[in-house]
Amino acid sequence: MTTQISSEKYATLSLVIPIAHCGRQQIMKVICNTTTGNKLKTNLLAQFDRRFGGMEQSFLLAASTLLDPRFKRIHFQDALALASVMKNIRREMATIGHANESQDSVSDGSVSSEVEFDLWAHHKSLAHKRRKKEAEYTDVQDELSFFLNSPVLELKRNVIDAWEEMRSFERIGVLVSYNGSKFLGAPKVESLTGIDIAETVFDRLVEWNIVDQVNGLSYDNTAANTGN
Repeated sequence: MTTQISSEKYATLSLVIPIAHCGRQQIMKVICNTTTGNKLKTNLLAQFDRRFGGMEQSFLLAASTLLDPRFKRIHFQDALALASVMKNIRREMATIGHANESQDSVSDGSVSSEVEFDLWAHHKSLAHKRRKKEAEYTDVQDELSFFLNSPVLELKRNVIDAWEEMRSFERIGVLVSYNGSKFLGAPKVESLTGIDIAETVFDRLVEWNIVDQVNGLSYDNTAANTGN
């Protein structure tokens, strides 16, 4: 663990929860055949829980991990702590959104056949399962939910570069309503002109095979962009 943390030129808070979780899982995997070995294992796990057991209750640690596109929520063990940090982040996002309005504003690679220690083995297993799982959409999702439901990035990716890439294109939310609402995702859009938005929405309806079931469309874009 010390080697992993020291290998980073600039250590980030988002590593703390995942690396502690993976470290504990490595200890759990050890099979001890002696009384002394079992006692050592028990003591190590007790020390892990004593020193790192409350990490997820720390907003800074939890928020840093949740917003890191390499980890997101796959290492959280405390459902209440996860719900709490998501609630606080949404509150911050709402505050920023209101402020802006008032101003008018996959793959980590194949698994090696060689048996060797890998501290991040548990993370890679979780990330692999996450990528295989189909996206589950709630009735109405916000920007945070969309981010968390997208696949985690490769462990070797530079987080800052990844965030810059996320900011380099526009997305639009596609929502259908019929006896409730269904969020169809937030696909990339070439530009925020009316024609590009319309084509992007139509493509998403085709992907969901519901074009024939749609009776009307409503676009939340400025009048200046309509039809351009």
